Amino acid sequence: MLYGNRIDDFHEAIYAGVVKVEQSPNLAPGLTLKEHLALLLSSISVKTGGLERRCEELMGRLGVRVSLDARVEDLSISHLRIFEIAKALLLCELLEEAERVRRSLQNVFMVICIRIFLNLSFLRRNEDLNF
Repeated sequence: MLYGNRIDDFHEAIYAGVVKVEQSPNLAPGLTLKEHLALLLSSISVKTGGLERRCEELMGRLGVRVSLDARVEDLSISHLRIFEIAKALLLCELLEEAERVRRSLQNVFMVICIRIFLNLSFLRRNEDLNF
C-alpha cells in the first residue's frame, strides 16, 4: 500500500514513484555515468543533455559533485550509490513526464473525436434539410 493505494506489480510501483535502488550499485564497469544515463533512454531517440544536467543537479543536492564522464571503476562506492539514487529519481521524473504527455495526448484525441462527431452531426442535419 502506498498512500492508501494498493500496488500489485513492479510497473505500478514505478508509476507511483517507487524505484528500487540496490545496496550494491548495479552498474557496468567500463561505462561512464553518462553512458549509464543514456541507457535509461535506450528505446527513445532523444538527446541526453537535459538528463545529464538534471542528474548533476540531483547529485549536487545530495552533496556529491562527480563528472558524468567518469568511468564506473574509477569511482568510490559512495559516489556510485549516489549516482544510482539520482538515476532512480530521474526515472521517476521521466515516467511522470511520460504520463503527463499521455494524458495531454488523450485530451487532444478526445477533442478531435468530439469535433468529428459534431461535424458529422452538422452534415447529417444539413442532408436531412435538403430532402
